[in-house]
Amino acid sequence: GKNNNNKITILQNPIMDFIDNLIDLSFHKLNERKEYNEIFNIFKNNILNGDIKINKETDSIHYEPTNNKDLQFLMYLSSAVITEVTPLFLFLKYDTLYNTFFIEEPEMSLHLKLQKEIARILINLVNINKHIIISTHSDTILEHINNMVKLKGIKDKEKRNSLIKNYSYTKNDFLDVGKVRIYQFDTDESDSTDIIELKGDESTGFYISTFHNYIDKASDEYYNIYNEIAD
Repeated sequence: GKNNNNKITILQNPIMDFIDNLIDLSFHKLNERKEYNEIFNIFKNNILNGDIKINKETDSIHYEPTNNKDLQFLMYLSSAVITEVTPLFLFLKYDTLYNTFFIEEPEMSLHLKLQKEIARILINLVNINKHIIISTHSDTILEHINNMVKLKGIKDKEKRNSLIKNYSYTKNDFLDVGKVRIYQFDTDESDSTDIIELKGDESTGFYISTFHNYIDKASDEYYNIYNEIAD
């Protein structure tokens, strides 16, 4: 491809734009809006166990662990977890005006526990009116979305508040079913792909057959093998 200066590059324009915008963050001020506080806390305490900072003089990005703030790790020395979530964290940490985020496979390199936390962040962003579009193969992320849709739909306030307290959620963790669209890509025997919009409601969430059918089969296999061993 070619960039704006007609120079040949080995990267596509969207990737070049992404890198340029990431570098330009050093010219932005820190985001001090209160509605982001909970999102930053999830990032710092539940995923990063630290903070990501930019050296304004060199534009270098480094990771600073909470338990030893004297240490600073450049990105190439940091774990895959850190490098995968850093771009989203930085675009939110610095006062950019982006309202729409396209994220491919947000579960990349994340343990199941961390996949749930990234799902929490995405839901919190939706609840402060950000538009989030993701592609995913993570049943963990989608099940958390389902859980938060169903939590929002619980009519009994006492039961809902009990669950909220038990799992340390806040109102920004809820998700209105009307704010969610899920599309399943189905490939048939002729290798053609059908795009199907899945319908959901606040009491049952979304049934995602491509995941749920396989999970049911895998569970059956587990129990059959377990029972044979037990016998």
